Amino acid sequence: MIRSNPAKAVCYALTLLSIGASAEVVARHVQGLEALTTRDGTPNLDDFSWVKNWAAVGDSFTAGIGSGRVLDKPADVKCSRYDYSYPSIMNRFFGSSVSSFTYTACSGDNSLDVYDQINSLPSGQDLVVLTAGGNDLCLVRQSHTHVFSP
Repeated sequence: MIRSNPAKAVCYALTLLSIGASAEVVARHVQGLEALTTRDGTPNLDDFSWVKNWAAVGDSFTAGIGSGRVLDKPADVKCSRYDYSYPSIMNRFFGSSVSSFTYTACSGDNSLDVYDQINSLPSGQDLVVLTAGGNDLCLVRQSHTHVFSP
């Protein structure tokens, strides 16, 4: 049984759902969702209004390299951040409840760079998403060798 603040409870609930748990199982195992329940008392897992300040850190997977169009700001162009990356889609999904979205993901960054991204985040984040490690494993070189070679 999880007893925590709503943000931690929602993250745990989403984890349970991602591995195939039903909403009923989530409701039985997660307490702290009281602020996110429907009128009949069942958890409202579609309510993300608690996300006010959030961030996306990571490498090219988080930056969404090649997914749509490059975003407009110079830092976005430098890091190849795209408008159909999963953080960009999440930000649109969260909608007007978001006060601040910090997007520091950068194509080509390795785990040490991502560590620096995390340390540069403003305090008070409600949610931080992260994907990293591909550049540490030389996946770009592997993809050229195994995908693009004849």
